[in-house]
Amino acid sequence: MTVLAWILYLLVALVVAGFLLWPLLRRRSAHLSRREAELALARQQLAEIARDRELGLIDDAAARAAELEIKRRMLKLAEEGEEGEPSRARPALVVAAALLVPLLGGALYASLGRPQLQQLPWLAKELPKGPDLAAQREQQRQLMEMAARLEGELQQDPEDADRWLLLARTRMALKRHRDAANAFQQVLNLDPERPGVRAALGEALTLAGEGYVTPAARRLFEAELARNPADPRARFYLALAAEQAGKFREALDGYLDLGRDSTADAPWLPQLRERIRVVAMQIGENPEPLLAQVGNAAPAVQADGELALPPEQRAMVEGMVERLRARLEDEPEDLEGWRMLARSYWVLGRRDEAIAIYRDLAARQPQQVEAQLDYAFALLEAGEGRGGLPEEAVAAFERVLALDAEQPDALFYLGVAAFERGDREAAVALWRRLVERLPEDDPRRQQLERQLDALGS
Repeated sequence: MTVLAWILYLLVALVVAGFLLWPLLRRRSAHLSRREAELALARQQLAEIARDRELGLIDDAAARAAELEIKRRMLKLAEEGEEGEPSRARPALVVAAALLVPLLGGALYASLGRPQLQQLPWLAKELPKGPDLAAQREQQRQLMEMAARLEGELQQDPEDADRWLLLARTRMALKRHRDAANAFQQVLNLDPERPGVRAALGEALTLAGEGYVTPAARRLFEAELARNPADPRARFYLALAAEQAGKFREALDGYLDLGRDSTADAPWLPQLRERIRVVAMQIGENPEPLLAQVGNAAPAVQADGELALPPEQRAMVEGMVERLRARLEDEPEDLEGWRMLARSYWVLGRRDEAIAIYRDLAARQPQQVEAQLDYAFALLEAGEGRGGLPEEAVAAFERVLALDAEQPDALFYLGVAAFERGDREAAVALWRRLVERLPEDDPRRQQLERQLDALGS
């Protein structure tokens, strides 16, 4: 535990001790104040009787009888005080408990807890600030609008599996996992042979269950794995199910098998590394040699960048893409559907068709930064190795910078374009703006600072 964690722990311990001791102190104080008040009243009554006898208001016999009664009551109060006060053993026990509870709690946590574990990736992210938060809110609004529109359309045509799939993914992006599971189930009912749906449904059920792999989700992952033994989502969650069942060796083997088959840019790799580290430490193994084995697989692409797929799987994907294309011809306003189609074409190696869709989306959404960036990056990747930035890509980045003056990709590539045309001053100005935006420990900032120093000299 860090020093800050220990300080916080001690503060909590003091609060706990205070709660345990307060009732005892309060009861003791209340008891003493009541007895003292009654004794003071009795003494006052004795003084009044003495005064009345001196004034001749009462005779001696009546005065003695009254004094006797008051003194008897005072004696009784004194006896009650000795018996009613908490014994020395009781406060000692309470004080001991107040001290032992936090001490024993700390010892128990040190023995059974796991203070060495780091936060899970999805909990360790910092909250977005400034423009990033505004962009997230805008994206959230667009996703909610899309989900509402898809729900309305599906009421008119509930047999459209592609639209159900788009709704399921939209709900997942909105973290409506239970609703997403219902949509994935509709896809499975309409198209039982569609690849990946069982794993997607299992993941939605798992996230709806706060990360617990339910028996129903496990059966879905096993069914997906029987159809596609390489499915990474099914492999990850089955290993997670083993970890949750206490089968740590089985879980570690599953995580490592997936890690060895994963490329360095696999989106699941950060979370996979974290699970490997946690499980390895659980069974007393050094995680570092194990982590060195993951993320080293060669990308499953051909020389031209096209996704390498077995012939039967490629035919299935091509069929899905063509069904999506046919639907979009009837629904040209489904911009997210067109974007999905462009990504599908790109993965299949149909680059010209993908770029045409990205160009059209950028033209139809002139105020949408993401649409301009998609088009610019498609042009960049398609023109890679041909020398220089494509003019259309530069124009797209200029539109991005007009919409967001601090967009980092636009600042970088427009700096590259300025440098290529010989305008070193403009390149330096753009890159300095980018450096100011990047965190100090960001490797990109350090690289840019070196480049700027070289330009300055």
